[in-house]
Amino acid sequence: QLADTSRILASLSYSRISENGKVPSAVSLFELYGFTRNNVDIGEFWNDFPNRINVIDTLSVPIGKTESGFTFLDLHEDFDGPHMLVAGTTGSGKSETIITYLIGLCLHFRPDEVNLMLVDMKGGGFINRIGTLPHVVGTVTDVDGDENGTGAEYMLKRFLNALQSEIKRRKILFNSMYVDNINQYIQACREIDAHITSINGRLEGEDKPKLTEAEMQQLRDQAKHEPLAHLFLVVDEFTELKRFSTENNDVDFIGEITTIARVGRSLGFHIILISQNIEGAITDDIRVNSKSRLCLKVATRQASKEMIGNDLAASPTMPGHGRAYLLVGTGSKFEYFQSGYTGAVAEENIEIPVEITEASNSGNYSVFYRSDKDNKEVLERKEKLKSKKGSLETQLNVVVGAIRTYYNHHRDQYTPPHIIFQKPLPNHLVYEDGKIYEERDGRFELLKEVQE
Repeated sequence: QLADTSRILASLSYSRISENGKVPSAVSLFELYGFTRNNVDIGEFWNDFPNRINVIDTLSVPIGKTESGFTFLDLHEDFDGPHMLVAGTTGSGKSETIITYLIGLCLHFRPDEVNLMLVDMKGGGFINRIGTLPHVVGTVTDVDGDENGTGAEYMLKRFLNALQSEIKRRKILFNSMYVDNINQYIQACREIDAHITSINGRLEGEDKPKLTEAEMQQLRDQAKHEPLAHLFLVVDEFTELKRFSTENNDVDFIGEITTIARVGRSLGFHIILISQNIEGAITDDIRVNSKSRLCLKVATRQASKEMIGNDLAASPTMPGHGRAYLLVGTGSKFEYFQSGYTGAVAEENIEIPVEITEASNSGNYSVFYRSDKDNKEVLERKEKLKSKKGSLETQLNVVVGAIRTYYNHHRDQYTPPHIIFQKPLPNHLVYEDGKIYEERDGRFELLKEVQE
């Protein structure tokens, strides 16, 4: 019996080594930022101060932990970006990982600096979690259009048209501001008088007339009322777009997204394509334009090789639930880490789940214990909290709520983000006391407040 125990312990030890046991098994969203439930101060991130992160220089935010510290993802064009591919099987944690990055962007940068456009081809669950953030300027799902009979294909076409219109709008604004890329535009808007002086100096050197007073005032108005933000287009399950393309003769969705990725680099577009079935979905254009690869546990060796150049992500010992490899370029960065878990309970005395792997004599590994399901003490504490509060709030909900509250209280300090994609109007609206309500399933839900 002692020999059998020794063999099992040795197998468990080998399992932990093969999984890189020094990497933490779980990392909460609060842990990445040092938050507690009652200590999420958005002003510390958004208020102007000398050491505040400059969106012109970096888009870096923490997304998890390695064995030696934090893992940062920076989709700035000068670093890990501007575009990225994400792969992982169901349950691997790919959506959680990307939400960790997106909520990090919304924490570090204001809605006039970073915007999100979200495409969810899995019913909208992804959008339901972060779609109310003030940074979101457009959403669409594969079930949009069902209520009013237009259908998902129509909504996706409108969404692509909105993106193409945004590309044209940005080109026009760049041209009128005498700049070539998004960072030059942001800098010009911040220091418009110095920029105007620079323009006049350039025109004088080219023996061209300087700007008139009216033209200079027009540039000042543009800087004030037409700021531009870095725009992140996130497509969850982009292989579904490929299926739509094969079933629809009018629009090549994948082709259009690829074109946007190519022409949108200097315009401030950042595209994140997420899928669980990566094999055969990556075109040459997508491969060339995607500098970063984020690979969680995948089903086949070929999928792993397609993403990170080796079969490590398809190994039988590769854990799920947020364990990932990040590859940038041809290897300028290659990290193995545990991504942040935004669904962790916000209460301080409820720890994030701990998982233990069983190593059988046959060499197979399987989960035989998970604390959030098998630990009676944890379950009892959760039930007590539920009985007091009705439900347990997640860390993501706390952070989203903090961002929304801070923005609503200080919205007069920021130029409202330009809404790129407007959904069709509901069939039935009701206006009462400065509020517009939408009828859904026989109930009226607040859609918008109007200042009279």
